Parts: sequence; C-alpha cells; structure tokens
Amino acid sequence: MAAFLFCLFLCLPDAHAQRVVPSDTISSHEAVLHVGEEVVVKGVIAQVVIPAKDTPGRPVFLNMGRPYPYQDMTLVVWREQLPKSYKKYKWTALEGKEVCVTGKMRIYKNNPEIHIYHPRQIHIIDKQ
Repeated sequence: MAAFLFCLFLCLPDAHAQRVVPSDTISSHEAVLHVGEEVVVKGVIAQVVIPAKDTPGRPVFLNMGRPYPYQDMTLVVWREQLPKSYKKYKWTALEGKEVCVTGKMRIYKNNPEIHIYHPRQIHIIDKQ
C-alpha cells in the first residue's frame, strides 16, 4: 500500500518530486526505431484525446511530440485496466507536461505506440 501511495504521489501533475531520467532513454521522435523493444521514452504530451465513454476499453490517447495526425508516437491508456483509484484521473492535466514512459513499443496503423496498463508506467518530469 505504501508503494502504491508513493507512486500515486509521483504520478500526480502537482507532485514536486525530483525525477531521475535513465541514461538509456530515447526521445519520442526516435520511437519508431525501437518497435518490439521495452523502452523508456521521454517527451512532451502534445495532445490528450478522450473518446466517447462507450468506446471499448475506455482508452485515452496521449499524443507525444505533436498533436494527431503528426504525433511522434501515442500512449494508449486503457482506463478499464487501471487500478480503481485512477479510473477518473484527469488525463487532460498531462497536456504540455514532459514525461518519461516505460513499456513495449508497438506499431498500430504505421504509428508507434506504448500501451499503458498501470500509472507506474508514466512519470512526470519536474522541471522546477
């Protein structure tokens, strides 16, 4: 429980914890070069798209680098699979924030993406 609360604190947009970026981090525009790999990607959330509530899986699309259709890559957050406390998270608060994301790089319709199943995969980088 303590580990979950610590992660919750780090993932909130107003958290002021110093984040250390791993040295093997790639930028969002390099994502396409790492398909099939487990990666840590650093970039800015340029756009948050929340489809209709009846969309299967209740996804949220976080476009990195630039807005759709020119995004470097997309983070697909599957809200139905998140812990209950995150199902109503204000994803729009991430727009304009620099983040580090961990996960397996995939391709969907020629666009690199990482699927997000847990909040621990996204870390807001505090610029202070």
